[in-house]
Amino acid sequence: MANNRISVFIVEDDEMFLKSVQHNLAQNRSLDIRVFSDGESAIKAFDSADKKPHVVILDYFLSTDSTSKKSGLDVLKHIKSDKKNAKKVEVIMLSGQEDVEVAVSSVEAGAYDYVVKNRSAFLRVQNDIKRIAAHRAKKQENKKLRNFIIFLSILLALLAFVSLIFTIDNTFFGLLG
Repeated sequence: MANNRISVFIVEDDEMFLKSVQHNLAQNRSLDIRVFSDGESAIKAFDSADKKPHVVILDYFLSTDSTSKKSGLDVLKHIKSDKKNAKKVEVIMLSGQEDVEVAVSSVEAGAYDYVVKNRSAFLRVQNDIKRIAAHRAKKQENKKLRNFIIFLSILLALLAFVSLIFTIDNTFFGLLG
């Protein structure tokens, strides 16, 4: 049976909001949730993970009090620069800013969605995760169907080959009486 669990990284420097998002998403038992309070630890966990997360919920304005700290946009660009996994990992960018330029720069950098931290933020994040999970399930189903079609094609080709052989020589090269 395929693993239907969705792995989620939450990267948020506001501890209260982080716990709120974590608590809200923990109601969905099909999610495996890991939390990070800064971009550096999230990048380290992302790079070292054998199985990359399916979804990263990422604060746009992580604490950037020093130049060595990674912003949410830096983390997003790092995730999307991993060519092998870039299309497998969806990033939902969170921000307290209702700034169109910030939203556009996030989506241009590869974010799945840009969600403003307001009353509807939790619902939007949940809906995004549901859509991502449904898309993932559809891709797995399509892969199974594609493999089945390949198997049937090979089987039909084999049957056609055997039919051709019987057409040429109905004793199958003297092996049959």
